[in-house]
Amino acid sequence: MYVEYSFLNKKLNDLKNILPPKTFAILASKQKQDSTSPMVKYRQIDIVLRGLPQETIDKLPTPQAFQKLPTSAQEQARDIIFSKALNYNEKDFAIEKLPVRFYPYKGHR
Repeated sequence: MYVEYSFLNKKLNDLKNILPPKTFAILASKQKQDSTSPMVKYRQIDIVLRGLPQETIDKLPTPQAFQKLPTSAQEQARDIIFSKALNYNEKDFAIEKLPVRFYPYKGHR
């Protein structure tokens, strides 16, 4: 499993009003990089998102994979995914440690 930013896959235009224009342009260009693996894209996106002000991060939607989970699990996932204190590898490790009953990708890797 790896931390994923699925809300960027289909809803990037929906974020145009949330993200600063420069950030939106960077994320749009990363989304179009067909030759880049998803893992590399997610690492690059994570770096971009960690540079955003907290008030902008707070407006970002919970990644789709976690939206069907109980509210407490969604909050745990959001805290990890949008943490500025954790690097990508630390986030990935923390997501792996979420209780299995909350984990949207059981058996996926």
